[in-house]
Amino acid sequence: MVGILGGGAWVYARRTPSTALPLQPAASARCMSSSIAKGIAPIQEQGWPCLLGPSGNSTSAELDITAAWPSAGPAAVWRTPIGEGYSAPVTLGDDVVVFHRPRKDAAGDSDNHGPDEMVSCFDLVSGASRWQFSRPTSYQCRTHYSSGPYSTPVIDAAHVYALGTEGHLSCLARDDGSLLWERALGREYAVEQAGYFPPAGSPLLVGDRLILNLGAADAGAGIIALDKNDGRTLWTATNHRASYATPCAATIHGHSFVFVFTAEGLVALDPQSGREYWQVRFRANNSELVNATSPIVYQDIVFTSGYSLGNLCLQIEPDGSYKELYRDKRRNLDSQYNPLICRDGYVYGFAALDNQLHCLNLRTGEVAWKGLRDLDRGAAIAAGGQLLILGTRGHLASVKINPRKLEILAQTKNPVIAAPSYSFPALHRGRLLVRNEIELVCLDLRSSRPTQ
Repeated sequence: MVGILGGGAWVYARRTPSTALPLQPAASARCMSSSIAKGIAPIQEQGWPCLLGPSGNSTSAELDITAAWPSAGPAAVWRTPIGEGYSAPVTLGDDVVVFHRPRKDAAGDSDNHGPDEMVSCFDLVSGASRWQFSRPTSYQCRTHYSSGPYSTPVIDAAHVYALGTEGHLSCLARDDGSLLWERALGREYAVEQAGYFPPAGSPLLVGDRLILNLGAADAGAGIIALDKNDGRTLWTATNHRASYATPCAATIHGHSFVFVFTAEGLVALDPQSGREYWQVRFRANNSELVNATSPIVYQDIVFTSGYSLGNLCLQIEPDGSYKELYRDKRRNLDSQYNPLICRDGYVYGFAALDNQLHCLNLRTGEVAWKGLRDLDRGAAIAAGGQLLILGTRGHLASVKINPRKLEILAQTKNPVIAAPSYSFPALHRGRLLVRNEIELVCLDLRSSRPTQ
C-alpha cells in the first residue's frame, strides 16, 4: 500500500488573490469535464465519468433515449444494495463506480453507518460486483443529514479518484481498485468545515490535473491542483473557504479557464498555472448559507446561482476580463445543490425558494416558465431534446427542452427509487443510474434494446 504523500515539499507554485490579470495564451487542454471534450470519443464511450457528465454541463450526446414510459416508469435492469452518502454514480465503459458508506448491518438506519467509506465498482450490464476499496473514517454529520461521503468520484481510462469526507483523496486503479496513491489533504492543509458539511465539491479532471475546491483558506489553498498520476501539488490559489460546488472548465476566446464558485464568490483561473485572472464576490450575508451550485458556461457567458442570492451572469471578454450582465436579487432562480443546464440560451434548474423547475432567459434573467413542484426539486440530464429529471422523492420525469412552455413528455406515478434521493443521476449507453442511501438502480431508457 502506498503511504500518504507529504504536501508541503511538492508545492510548485502558490498563488494569492489578485485583481484581474491579462490573459496569456493557454495550451489546449482536453478533459472529459470540459466543454471542448465534445466529439473526441464515440458517444457510447464518453460515458458519465464525473458528477456533471462528459462535458461538465449535465448534458449527454446520446440520442437513443425514449421518453415513452408507462406510468410505472422505465424497466429496472438491476438493483444492488449500497450504503449511505450523497455521492453520485459515475460510469465509463462497462464500469459503474459509486462512493458510499456501508452500514454496520442491513437495518437501513441513517445513524447505523459503519467505520469505512467504500468505493465500489459494478458491471454496467449485470450489476455484478467487480471490486471494492475501503478506508476508515470517523466523520459524523452535525445535523440529521447523511454522514457522507458527499463528493462524487472522477474516472478516466485507468484511474478512479475519490475525495472522502475528511479530505482524504485516493487514486485507485480502475481495473482492480488497488490503491495507487493517496493524499490526506484535509489534514495536510488544515481544512475547516464550512456550513453543514465538510468540503464536498467533486474533483475536476483537466488534462493531467485534478482541480479541487478545497477551502484551505489559511494555507492559501482555497483551490488546489494535483498531478493526476502521482498526487503532487502543482499549484494552489486563493484564501477562500470551500463551497459545495464543483469547478467548471471551458475554453473561451481560445483560452482555457477554470471557474470555481467558492464560499466567497466566483473565481477564474488558468488551469495550467493556477494564475488567478479575477474574482467576483458573490455570497450570502448569512455565513451558514454556503454556495453549492456549480457554475455553467454557455458560449462566452458564465452563470451561477445561490440560495438566498439569486443569479450572477458574466460575459467573458476576448482579453479574459469580464462584464457583469446582471445580478438577479429577485431570486428568479436560487439553486441550492441542484445542477443547472443551458440549451440555446435558456437555463433550466430547480429553485430552492419555490421547489419548482425554472426556465430562464440566460441573457436577461427573466423567467420563461416554471412548474413541476411535485418533484420537490431534482437533478436533470439533458439528452437529445429532453430533460431527464430525478426528483428528490424518487419520481422520474421527462420534459421537452422548450423555452416557450413546460411540456411534460412522461412522468412516473410512483417513485422509481425510495425517497429521499438527493444524488445526481448518470446516463451511459441508454441506462440511467440512480441511487439513494439504500440501493443503486439501473433503469433502461434505450429506444432499441439489443441483446447483450
